[in-house]
Amino acid sequence: MVKNLLWDLSGKLGAQVVSLVISLVLTRLLSPEEFGVMGIAMVFIFVSWAFMDMGFSRALVQKLEITSQQYSSVFFLNLLIGIVLCTLFFLLAGPISVFYKHAGLESLLRVLSIVFVLNAMAIVPGAVLSRGMKFKFISVASLLSALISGMVSVVMAYQGFGIWSLVVQQLLSSTLTLIFLFYFSRWKPVLSLDLQAIRPLWNYGGRLFMASMLGSLVSRLDIFMIGKLYSTATLGYYSRAQSFENFFRNMSTNSLTAVFFPVVSRLQEKRAELTPMYIRYLHITAFVSAGLVGILFLVTSDLFVVLFTAKWSQAAEYFQLMIMAGFGWPLSALILTLIAALGNARTYLNLEIFRTVVLVPVMVFGIYAGIYAFLAAMVVVRFAFLAVNLYFVSKELKLPVLRQLRIVGTYLGGAVMAVSVSMVMDYVLKPGGHLARVILLGTSFSLVYLLFQYMLKTEALREMQSVIPKIREYQRGKRT
Repeated sequence: MVKNLLWDLSGKLGAQVVSLVISLVLTRLLSPEEFGVMGIAMVFIFVSWAFMDMGFSRALVQKLEITSQQYSSVFFLNLLIGIVLCTLFFLLAGPISVFYKHAGLESLLRVLSIVFVLNAMAIVPGAVLSRGMKFKFISVASLLSALISGMVSVVMAYQGFGIWSLVVQQLLSSTLTLIFLFYFSRWKPVLSLDLQAIRPLWNYGGRLFMASMLGSLVSRLDIFMIGKLYSTATLGYYSRAQSFENFFRNMSTNSLTAVFFPVVSRLQEKRAELTPMYIRYLHITAFVSAGLVGILFLVTSDLFVVLFTAKWSQAAEYFQLMIMAGFGWPLSALILTLIAALGNARTYLNLEIFRTVVLVPVMVFGIYAGIYAFLAAMVVVRFAFLAVNLYFVSKELKLPVLRQLRIVGTYLGGAVMAVSVSMVMDYVLKPGGHLARVILLGTSFSLVYLLFQYMLKTEALREMQSVIPKIREYQRGKRT
């Protein structure tokens, strides 16, 4: 599992770093208004992803036995749905642009609608690789797609193509990902669409589809509302902050959950082996999440000026609140991955319904009250969701909630202490310049946070130390 984790982590980290570098360049070249318009266009693509997948991608990985006919039937069903969505958004592009009072949005949506077909065809070959634990190839596909599409986008932005450089980046990334996944999976569809064959997959994936649909709609409700109620520049600041937050969220735990899901799926009948595995993952996830949130909370205001220039300072203020709310997200993602991998789709759906019932009024009233009020409320809500998720996993694994809270609280407490010490050092030393403050705050937090882990001899630190010899052994194996 370490080998798979290392490949997935290296690939995702590489793709994320490439995307971040490209994003930094594009942010300097393009205006907040252009990012705001692109944010409105992409939110429709993101929300529609749930309708395209319909839960089949996870079902193909989770089920113990899958036939060739099931693979092909899911592929052609996804392709059919992708074509329908492409046609629908091509026709609705005009009314959507009128609703948001932005004429240029119509042409963007019509061109971007092609993404539906491309992404629909990539679902099954991606699931084939995940099921076979071939994360190396998924990593290479992600990295190459991000690198090539990003470079083309930067060249176009330098040439003055403006927002269309972002559109081409999205289209090219989806096209290249599709090509690479088919090439690496060596899978070819057979002309077959047997709905009876995929009924067992729907029995499991259907609830995941409904949960994903609710999650997609709610998670992008903020973009819908901000795009309508505020200026495109404000939406540009918000979407840039959100994009930056998504980068660190993905970097922190996506690889862990990506590997965790197929491993738990194989052990779903051996619950006794899952509890110690889950506890290890909980330690590591809490350690990484608390560390990232703490250091980013400290350096955000100066880091945004260094990376994006002072014109994006408003985005830094949004991001600081987002990252506080984001502490519980990786932990909740780990828990939900466990529940889904165990085949308990009903609980997964119930949690998503609960989340929707709570989030919708918070978003509606919060955004009407102001973006800062909304983001502050989300900090409280995300911690409440984490507590609820811990309760549900306690039922699955017979693991007391208090034990889980003590694990999470240990790392969160260490981060709070490190933040406090770093702020005192910043007040006393008063470093000059934004970069100097980033270095001082980042270094002081890291040292205090790691010292805290060492003094308490936390499980996460022991896990990290045990991984280092495995990494070296893996690297020696690659050379030989």
